[in-house]
Amino acid sequence: MPPLMICKFNLDTQSTCLEVPGCVALLDVAGQHDTLRVWALVDQEMLDEIHYIKVRILGTGNLVSYSNLQELKYWKTWHTKNGYVWHVFIDKRYPIGYEGGE
Repeated sequence: MPPLMICKFNLDTQSTCLEVPGCVALLDVAGQHDTLRVWALVDQEMLDEIHYIKVRILGTGNLVSYSNLQELKYWKTWHTKNGYVWHVFIDKRYPIGYEGGE
């Protein structure tokens, strides 16, 4: 089995879809240099297979209906330097974290 690679992808608060080639697992979401980023474990032999992962980013106080969150699970909260707080929801079908194995 070829080695896997950890890759970084940018998100913004308007993102509704994350494109990750060869996605094996989503590892983390966090702010880096005032930008929201996602780190994912990627299979280098599957880079031509693009995974379109639903993402919903909501600010504290935003209204959201249950129907908009049915296919999503809460992932993490991001606190920005300017005081905003964003809550990241991700497609339920994608694992968060990696437990090993083949």
